[in-house]
Amino acid sequence: MATRRGLIEVSEVTRTGSPVRTARFMSSRILALVEHPADGETDPS
Repeated sequence: MATRRGLIEVSEVTRTGSPVRTARFMSSRILALVEHPADGETDPS
């Protein structure tokens, strides 16, 4: 996670630390950032 000029940049990484995807959000819009371990299920979408 990185903070720059009012933006929060969050990266999803694999267990080995390789980045999968990155997203940027306006920091004024962030209510909470929660990290949780993968449970082995795939994304339903």
